[in-house]
Amino acid sequence: MANVDLYHGNFSWVDLVTTDTDAGRAFYEGLFGWGGSSGPSPTGGEYHMFEKGGDPVAGMIAIPPGAGFP
Repeated sequence: MANVDLYHGNFSWVDLVTTDTDAGRAFYEGLFGWGGSSGPSPTGGEYHMFEKGGDPVAGMIAIPPGAGFP
């Protein structure tokens, strides 16, 4: 997949907040061929950083308890 600059130098970042991080990881890694690594999040739990070709492209975290999400 080509690395395309759609935002013309403007910073852009996407975080997925989900109830099922295992399914999210499997879906996006399979769909886009992303890899990544996980580490502790400052808000608790684990933060997963998706990467493509060694470059960070997106993040993912579980919905924190009591966050008010449905």
